[in-house]
Amino acid sequence: KYFLLKRRTWNDPNFNYTFDGIVYAVFVSLGFALAENIMYVMMYGLQVALLRAVTAVPGHACFGIFMGTWYGTAKKYEMQGNRPAAKASRILAFLIPVLLHGTYNFIASINNDSYGWIFVAFILAMFFAAISLVNHMSRIDRPL
Repeated sequence: KYFLLKRRTWNDPNFNYTFDGIVYAVFVSLGFALAENIMYVMMYGLQVALLRAVTAVPGHACFGIFMGTWYGTAKKYEMQGNRPAAKASRILAFLIPVLLHGTYNFIASINNDSYGWIFVAFILAMFFAAISLVNHMSRIDRPL
């Protein structure tokens, strides 16, 4: 996701606000969620569609929010000439969603009823953290 995102948006003149990074990353993430959901429905049937609609789609949106926050921050640092901070932010834009997605997949793969509640708690915590991050980033956003 990150490499497609960077290739298509980094040098775009419309990428002129930090928050644009969140918008672009969420759209890329939801595109991947769409492709992944089609694949899962084709493999496992329609019975997985509803579950994935309420878990995987919001999950991918959240992964995109975390990616986009750091991606937009990297763009801000790049525009300010702070290359070390831009590079560190680009690394975080890649690593944080990978770790979150890996945790999501790990918890989802455990076939145990008690882990179902952990999975729901993880998704809710990630969702509320992502919404909080969107609110914060939209309040502090300025032109690059």
